[in-house]
Amino acid sequence: AEGDTVRVPLRPEDLLVRAADTASTAEPLRGEILDARYRGVTLDLVIRLDSGQTLTASAFFNDAIAGPDGTPGRRVAVGWTPGRETVLGA
Repeated sequence: AEGDTVRVPLRPEDLLVRAADTASTAEPLRGEILDARYRGVTLDLVIRLDSGQTLTASAFFNDAIAGPDGTPGRRVAVGWTPGRETVLGA
């Protein structure tokens, strides 16, 4: 119901990360890169959101090229692939 607290679990590969200065309203969360790990064909980014929460986002290397370069401290915006979210009650 409206006003209820919910949880929205997302897989790291369903998150979309863009440089903060190129983001749109489709990436509503803001934060900064803490660490980047190149794993062959994927790039894993550890991001601290402005809320203080930490998350990991994964992108195939070709998809990551459009996003941030992985430099720690870089400001980013985070969203998710529409339709991949699952809303759970609190």
